[in-house]
Amino acid sequence: MKDFADLIMESFVEIIDSIATQNNIKKGEFAVKVWPEMPPKVAERRWLFMRKKSYDTGHPQGVTLADAYRLAKTLDQDLAYILLKATAKAEEKRNGC
Repeated sequence: MKDFADLIMESFVEIIDSIATQNNIKKGEFAVKVWPEMPPKVAERRWLFMRKKSYDTGHPQGVTLADAYRLAKTLDQDLAYILLKATAKAEEKRNGC
């Protein structure tokens, strides 16, 4: 079973991805907006590995606080609110709901 902190991070990424999808933002386009200082392919892979398992580790890439802020800010969302929603979603996952 996953650690609760990992469930929160997984839920956070799912919520961010869902909001971006609802706003019709393509995944690559979103990644470039989040990390404009990176080459587009690097930004796209970073977002991909947060959503999926990394080839190297077999686990999703961790989300730093700075990344979480950038992800939420790019979608004009409040980071604290998204974290609150992610915590609730993680609770549901942990309880099997």
